[in-house]
Amino acid sequence: IPDFIVNKARATFCLEPAGDTPGRKSLSDSITFGCIPVLFSELSDDTSPWHWLEWKDRARILVPRDDFVADRIDLNELFKTMPPKLLKIMKNTLKEKARQFQYSLDDDQRDGIRIILDNLVRIATNKVKQGLCGY
Repeated sequence: IPDFIVNKARATFCLEPAGDTPGRKSLSDSITFGCIPVLFSELSDDTSPWHWLEWKDRARILVPRDDFVADRIDLNELFKTMPPKLLKIMKNTLKEKARQFQYSLDDDQRDGIRIILDNLVRIATNKVKQGLCGY
């Protein structure tokens, strides 16, 4: 097993700085392994809205990048002062919802592919009802 997988599975928090694209694979890996993602970019925070749905605020930390870079936020202090009850909620949320960030080889009614397909059907159905698509 690669070290990064072992490290993410053991860690409580996984730092997810913005990369080449806002929706980095590392973010999905962190969520899948139950590691609370710590984001530093609004763009990263806005990725995958269909996957996050209503539970994003219970499963990630968003740190203002400018404050962090200017040394106004000490991550160690932030992590140490988080209430244990909140950490438990975040870990349980990730455990319950992580499959929404996975793409299964088999037909899985709760994986990321199903989330995307269900939302595309919903949007198309609404457009047809509104007369925005010709059938």
